[in-house]
Amino acid sequence: MTAAVLPFRKKFDPNSSEAEESYEHVVQKMNWLNTTLRSSRVRMEELERQFIENDLEARSGPRRGEALTQRGRRNRLKELFECRDAVARKELQYSLLRKELQAMNRDLEEWTRARRETHSL
Repeated sequence: MTAAVLPFRKKFDPNSSEAEESYEHVVQKMNWLNTTLRSSRVRMEELERQFIENDLEARSGPRRGEALTQRGRRNRLKELFECRDAVARKELQYSLLRKELQAMNRDLEEWTRARRETHSL
């Protein structure tokens, strides 16, 4: 037996006083996430490149240009894992927001259709 997960959400009501604000809030969160996701991906790809190409050098400070110590390598690896986790979380959050926005748009289309039908009678 499989269980279906049904999302519970309040139907988007374009007539409500907070409709525009709630729609805009979702769009703003998506835009912010998209920007931070892009920068997180760039950092993750750079860290991956450093490990793949064995380019693990100190980037700043008095040891700049020298090979990382074992501790430095461990810290860089930890940063890579944290970066991957952050990217995965942001991708999931963005996906959920996209689905929420799509549902809001469907509700808006349904509302528009109903108004057209009412006014055309």
